[in-house]
Amino acid sequence: MRIVTWNVNSLRARLNRVTGFLEKSNPDILCIQETKMENGQFEKIRCEFTALGYSVFHHGNGPWNGVAVASLANDSEIIQRGFQGEDPDFGVDRKECRFIAVRVSNLVAVSAYIPNGRELGSIHMENKLLWLDSLKVNLAALRERYQECHFLVAGDFNVAPLDSDVWDISAFEGMTHVSDPEREKLRNLLSSGFVDLWQENGEIGKSGFTWWDYRAGSYRRGHGMRIDLALYSPPLAEKNHSLYIDRIWVDIAEREGEKPSDHAPLCLDAQLN
Repeated sequence: MRIVTWNVNSLRARLNRVTGFLEKSNPDILCIQETKMENGQFEKIRCEFTALGYSVFHHGNGPWNGVAVASLANDSEIIQRGFQGEDPDFGVDRKECRFIAVRVSNLVAVSAYIPNGRELGSIHMENKLLWLDSLKVNLAALRERYQECHFLVAGDFNVAPLDSDVWDISAFEGMTHVSDPEREKLRNLLSSGFVDLWQENGEIGKSGFTWWDYRAGSYRRGHGMRIDLALYSPPLAEKNHSLYIDRIWVDIAEREGEKPSDHAPLCLDAQLN
């Protein structure tokens, strides 16, 4: 099984790149973030996915965030859009669609787009930390509900877990993405039963960077960050089941060429036992 997560930074702007990637890489599951589309707008391009054999599920309400999961499996089904509770798509000044969960046979694939946070001490950072808390709570509820399923939570976390996950930690002093509160929230999520698949299986000597700023020649200079993550949890009901990684890599070719996203896809080939 091939699973990919990719922040495409506008599905409308990069639809040809996404469909081209699907034809080239043929993933079984593609988790997409930052579609920047309303559900109605997405319906107009759904045929681009179905023509390639994909069922696709989208959650979006405007030109900012938006998430989706595309799957080749015939038995794929949507099980949750947004968080449970009174305010499923909470944000600072608008509703933000950042969470979608799809069941594919005995795997639950979650596409998540964690808020950026903007700057330390801001209301946006407070929202980011609350969102990460809600992510943990919602995943715990889903895992309890689907105890027989493997869980893969993939997406743009806007958190670099380790100092080595940024090109130069000294350049990030006092900035978001590497602060102790953000990393602590991520550690709390991992401690609830998830593993960071790149940390467990990434190639020695490879950075795993998935994002490079458009500005200042960041990609050419290697000034990137590892902020797109794939987190895995085995079934609660069957402790001896697990996921085996054959290969995990970043497809940096998708950060090159014409009109790339500022993110590259994080890809993994895996076997579910």
